Amino acid sequence: QLMTMNKCPTISVITNLSPNHLDVHKSMSEYIEAKENIWRLQTKEDYVVLNWDNPLTRAMVERVPSIPVYFSRLEEVPFGVFMRDDVFIARNFSGDEKICSTKELMLVGVHNWENVAAAAAACLIQGVAPHVIGQAVAAFKGVEHRLELVREFEGVKYYNDSIASSPTRTVAGLEAIGGDIVLIAGGYDKNVPFEALGFDIVRGVRAVALIGKTAGKIENAILEAEKELGRQVIKCHLSSLKEAVLWSKEQARPGTNILLSPACASFDMFRNFEERGRHFRAIVNSLY
Repeated sequence: QLMTMNKCPTISVITNLSPNHLDVHKSMSEYIEAKENIWRLQTKEDYVVLNWDNPLTRAMVERVPSIPVYFSRLEEVPFGVFMRDDVFIARNFSGDEKICSTKELMLVGVHNWENVAAAAAACLIQGVAPHVIGQAVAAFKGVEHRLELVREFEGVKYYNDSIASSPTRTVAGLEAIGGDIVLIAGGYDKNVPFEALGFDIVRGVRAVALIGKTAGKIENAILEAEKELGRQVIKCHLSSLKEAVLWSKEQARPGTNILLSPACASFDMFRNFEERGRHFRAIVNSLY
């Protein structure tokens, strides 16, 4: 959607960059160029918020025409928002000031700490006081389709992470949920690599229900990771999301987390990720 952009917002934010949408873009470099359109036409009075921890976004500072502001989970930044232990710190011209701690958040997952820091940096630029930012993020409960706890039934928790339409999003979801996981993955093929995801699945998932056009590709990535890691994952190809939920329920035991986090777009079976998430939610709520 950025490829034909011919005007830029006053404040642009790039949360991260990793291979995605390579069914549309002819190369990763073209994908990066499209992302850069969000700041390309900015002026020296505008701002761009960049992820300090991502090498691709951090390197953009050499090209941006606007004022760079950073967010980081791992290091202190020259200007912006970073984490010191489990506390979000705002750094501006007047020094450092606490925003809030991770313990105050209702959002789960390390990736959401990065999202909070990015949003906080955008607010900081506009003069919002750090303590006000802290109150807002602490009160935020999250939105549907993003690690949304749909239901706990017979000791099993069902999570709707339909927004996870790329491998990196699914990896973030696996890290956030943890514990004994049965994963539902697969969907439309965007020509992105699944090798790294295969290793994360083998390391952190007990069973995986594979659906959609990418089921075979994801299974191959899992098989290669199994060879290297010496650990087996229960795998099954299912023809529909409903069959995947029912199969996952059979694999579950009290304490299991069943996670819909497809790592793929939804277009082979659904109109969009929202429809996919709503369908999952309806299936889960019909279980008895």
